[in-house]
Amino acid sequence: MVEQGGFSLGLILLALDLLLWLLILRVFVDFIMPLRSTAFGRFITAATEPFLAPVRRFMPQIAVGETLVDVSALILTLIIQIIYTLIS
Repeated sequence: MVEQGGFSLGLILLALDLLLWLLILRVFVDFIMPLRSTAFGRFITAATEPFLAPVRRFMPQIAVGETLVDVSALILTLIIQIIYTLIS
């Protein structure tokens, strides 16, 4: 997978991959109301919130009609993809 960077770079890339999957799961948990109150939903929220909260401070929710849309997961995904591309 990663030859020039060694073990530490591989570990960073693995952590970024894991965070991306957690963000995908977070989007599903946020959209499926009954999942929010399960242990799984609480775990996904607790695992991703420390990463999403700083993004929300700079990127508020977007109003679409009468609905507010939180795009912090999308912004964080783009940031992670840029970092992934730059270091791999």
